[in-house]
Amino acid sequence: MREATDARRFLALYARLGREMYARAGALLPILLEPAARDFADRIERERLKGTTMIAAILVERFALRPGLSASDAADVLWTLTAPELQVRLVRRRGWSLQRYEAWLATTMANALLPGAPT
Repeated sequence: MREATDARRFLALYARLGREMYARAGALLPILLEPAARDFADRIERERLKGTTMIAAILVERFALRPGLSASDAADVLWTLTAPELQVRLVRRRGWSLQRYEAWLATTMANALLPGAPT
């Protein structure tokens, strides 16, 4: 991701990372969403927020965000769009392939965050 020279490519690689993580741990996600695992899941969510905050900072530093969108807003958007619940809903419950999910995520992140993207 750090070598990407285009913001859309950078986000596409981030979407690929999400797909790869889901491929490794996706079967565990429903268990982690159970109340008994909530403390552990809360810790994971805090770590995810740190990660999406870093990705948003890199976007600001290397590329650009949609006018009027702060780095904090971008981190919130990324944190929401990369939520494990969305992967579960689309891949496990709706039958999307991981490749379709990755493509959708990359496009959706780019459209939400980058200048010139559809509103």
